[in-house]
Order: sequence, then structure tokens, then C-alpha cells
Amino acid sequence: MTLVEQEAGPGRHATSQNAAMVRGLAGEDWIRPLSIEGQQFWNRGTSSLPLPRAAFRKTGSLLLASEEETAKKLQAWVLHAQHLGSPAEMWSAERCRMVVPCLRGSPLIAGAYSPDDGIADPLMLTEAFLKAMVREGGSLRLETKVEAILVERGKVRGVSLADGSKLEASALVLAAGAWSPGFLRSLGLSDRGIGVFRRHIHCSLVGADLLEKAPGFLWHLDLQAYVRVEGDGLLFSACDAEPCPPGLPQEDSSLLDRVSERLSSCFPFLQDLPISRFWAGLRTYRPDHRFLLGEDPEIQGLFHATALGGHGVTCAAPVGRITAEAVQAWHQDQERRGQKAFF
Repeated sequence: MTLVEQEAGPGRHATSQNAAMVRGLAGEDWIRPLSIEGQQFWNRGTSSLPLPRAAFRKTGSLLLASEEETAKKLQAWVLHAQHLGSPAEMWSAERCRMVVPCLRGSPLIAGAYSPDDGIADPLMLTEAFLKAMVREGGSLRLETKVEAILVERGKVRGVSLADGSKLEASALVLAAGAWSPGFLRSLGLSDRGIGVFRRHIHCSLVGADLLEKAPGFLWHLDLQAYVRVEGDGLLFSACDAEPCPPGLPQEDSSLLDRVSERLSSCFPFLQDLPISRFWAGLRTYRPDHRFLLGEDPEIQGLFHATALGGHGVTCAAPVGRITAEAVQAWHQDQERRGQKAFF
């Protein structure tokens, strides 16, 4: 197995640009088994891949609702999560404000507390994954740009690289994030509706004391904003989403007033905090927000692990498991047919 990365180090884009929150109570019913599995992985690791101790801080989270319909959805999410083994529970507005006093000015009628959520270090997990891959005989090629996926008679045959060389393979996992739509179009395929969007994240150097005894992050579902502790300060976002090309997204300072207005209406305790810095990161998702995951129906030997829509940190382990199982099943089928697969 060879992992090809165009940057000088892994995880330079979406992996390192996000808020790194592990959230088991994801919104769609189809994703919740994956998000709970991912949450459990971050809490326990596995026998084959024990997590470095510093890779995850179990802090809990609190999702907030200010509309009756959203509160009903939260209740259904909690019941489903409990069925999947999560200790999540519903909280009244009074309990939310009692546990997190700074929420007294926030619009809310109910909340959902998830004690197994927390803050992750995605780069540390990436390093652990890569070390495990190398131990199993795999290799990593950095600063190696793929120019094209090679396909012959509907079957993957490898990739051509920017230096003019080729890597031969009959199975390929396309986990290129924001670059995945371009590769699909280059193969004459639909881009599966994958869109690439920019989201801003803001930081203040002060304010951590406001959430001293609160769950690790607060996320308001109706107003679409979140906040969490970052060192001695706070990290927060108004969950903006603007179409953006793949690459390093440019920050848009003109959004600050709009962001400040939304955050202040959602979390009034933020309104007097100075923003010390902000950056933009990429999120890649489809209109229905479903992952593009598993074997491609049109090209034999092509597999997808992309369009994770901001759930990549939480769902890293189950996405890897599903992808590996799909490739392994394909490989075994090739062996039964007497065909050789190159990894």
C-alpha cells in the first residue's frame, strides 16, 4: 500500500483547519451510528491502534435548541444515541443555565448533553494512523502530486505523477477532499454533487474562565454557531459556508461584522471579547450531506472516502474501517478470479 500526499506533510488542509470537536450527536439518522462509533473510538482506541494519550480530551458537549421543532429533534437524536450505547441525555433550559451560567442571556428552551464528546488532536491521530500503516508494510510519499488517475477499459491502472512517473495499481482510494470533484470530472464522471466551502473560525485570547465548568463545547443548532475553550481564550464560529476552490482559502475580514452579530445573538457573553485572530478552513460535502464512501459503481478498483462534511474528525475511524473492508472484499474477489491487485 502506498499513500500519496501532495503536501510536504500530511493533514495540511481540512485536517488541521477545523475546530477538532468530536460530536456523537450528529444530525442525520444515517450518520449517527458512524458518529457514535467514532466517538467511542476517540474514547477507547482499539487494540490494533491505541490512541496517544494527548490525542483526545473528553470534555462533554452541550447542543442547544431555541425552537420547539429543534428540541423535538434533539430528543429523538438522544434516544437513538442511547440505543447505540451513548450516555447522552436531554437537559431542560433551566439545567443548561445552571450548569453553564453564561448561557443566561442565550435563547434556548432545551439542550442535549453528550458526556463522551470532546476535543481531538487530528494531526496526532493522522500520525498514529500513518505509523500503523508503515508497520504493516505500507509507504508514504510526501510532496508527490497526482496529475491523473489512469483507467483502462473501465478499470483503475494507477496514477500519473507531476514528475512524469507512474504508480501502477489496480485499486485506488480517492481521499482527496476538496480535490476529489476535479479528479472525478477528469475521469468523465459526475462529481457526485460534491461542493467545496469555506468556513471561518475565530479566536479570542481571553474568556476561557466564562466556560470554566461548562462542557467542552456549546453548539446552538437553531442559530448555527459554536464556541469552545482554546487555551486561556475561546474559539468560535458562526458556521458560514461560501463556495471556494480547493487550496488554502483566503480569509474574508468583511464577514467579521456579520459573524459578530450572529455570535452575539447566540452567545451574548462573546460580544465584548476581542477577536485576536481568525482563519478559514475547507469543508467538502454533497447537497444531501451523505458521505461519498465505498466502491465506485462505474470504475472497477476505484474507492471513495470523501465529502465528509465537517464530520471527518469524529468519523475518521469508521470511515477508515468501511473503506478498508470495501477494498479488502474487492481484493479477495480479485484473488478468486485469479487477478492480481497492486497496492
